[in-house]
Amino acid sequence: MNIAVLEDERESAEAIRSALNRWKEESNEELQLTFFSSGEELLKDYVSQFDVIFLDIILPGMTGMQTAESLREKDPDVVLIFLTNMAQYAIDGYKYSAADYFVKPFSYYALKMRMDRIKGQMKVKKPAECVIRLPNGLIRMPLEKIQYIESVGHETTFHTVDGTYTTRDKSMRQLEKELYPYSFRRCNVSYLVNLKHCTAVRDYELTVGGDTLVISRAKRKDFLYEMSKYLSGDK
Repeated sequence: MNIAVLEDERESAEAIRSALNRWKEESNEELQLTFFSSGEELLKDYVSQFDVIFLDIILPGMTGMQTAESLREKDPDVVLIFLTNMAQYAIDGYKYSAADYFVKPFSYYALKMRMDRIKGQMKVKKPAECVIRLPNGLIRMPLEKIQYIESVGHETTFHTVDGTYTTRDKSMRQLEKELYPYSFRRCNVSYLVNLKHCTAVRDYELTVGGDTLVISRAKRKDFLYEMSKYLSGDK
């Protein structure tokens, strides 16, 4: 689970860090925590990479409410939870579909109940996705957004509808095995293609996501067979 915390007070930030790490140990849930001290910092280069965002309401510059409004325009699905010293300030947060709010100092058990509920909801609603681990963090990427994956040397680049992301986290062989059930197929040793995004096949060329890829002679027969199965609905 990828969580952001927007909190400018060091003591409050450390309190929530401690509570979330405790929940991580008790729930055996993998967590990635990222802390921000301003709404402007959080929104910069935002690409829907978080599952949950805790937002302090009173902040210098852009307030927590203003940040929530901008977040909802970019990401309608992220879970928002407000942090505040006064409950009446948090009521307005519900117009941004906030999941909850905590009055500081908050109880660990209140946070545990909320996080347990979010974890359960994510298991039910979460679409198929993979985690792309980058040098400065990670991104949750729905599989349907991945057009193809390219391997060059020890680097793997995900070409998606949102842009390209390069990592050294997993080999092409690992990705092929993991993504096979989701209609990803090799057209040559360098490319693993999402058949959903294939728009044309001509001789030994494949168009996917607006790019032209080469289909190798060794892979062509199997790839065309898999493509035919996919188009006929036999996925």
